[in-house]
Amino acid sequence: MAKSSKENTYEKIILASIELFNEQGERYVTTNHIVAHLGISPGNLYYYFQNKEEIIEEIFKRYEKELLEFIQGEAPEVEGYAALRYVFKIFDIMWRYRFIFTDLSVLLEKNERLSQMQRDYTNNKITPLINNYLDALIENGVIHMTPIDLKVFKNNFWLLVRYWFDYDKMARGELKQDSKVRGSIQVLGLLKPYLNEEDKLIFDEVYLRLVQGVDL
Repeated sequence: MAKSSKENTYEKIILASIELFNEQGERYVTTNHIVAHLGISPGNLYYYFQNKEEIIEEIFKRYEKELLEFIQGEAPEVEGYAALRYVFKIFDIMWRYRFIFTDLSVLLEKNERLSQMQRDYTNNKITPLINNYLDALIENGVIHMTPIDLKVFKNNFWLLVRYWFDYDKMARGELKQDSKVRGSIQVLGLLKPYLNEEDKLIFDEVYLRLVQGVDL
């Protein structure tokens, strides 16, 4: 069944906003920019969204849903290329919504409702899944961590994942597609010291193949 014109307009506003926020930065894009980009009237936009903050909240919900569905639906592995593909997919999803992570602190400071959404999502949805997975890896002897190591790793993992695009943009002046590759390498690098020696060699092979042609 074809979408109605209202549904199409709503979707176009969301997709155009993601595109403009990613390209120019959320703080530099107004609702006037969005309607001009789409060639619609301001009234068309305000029929669906009262302000830019509501658009951002809807985009954030989409990012949440996409990432959560992937993590819930995929069985992550740590061996070799399987681990790389899993981590890269996470960064690939984040890349499609990268403005969130390059402007994260500003976004959360401006919008308390969005800040609460972010805390609930991280603390009650994503973090428990990651924690359960790490606990299972330790129990099965795939990785070897003390309770202190595990606590430090979890904190470093979230710091790296959430702020990687912001850091990479600051360090290089702009974001390019290979930022996803560099981010994936950094995450795998956090995990490597806790692997068995055999798995460390596999990871070294992955690194060598991955870094070819990538400016680290």
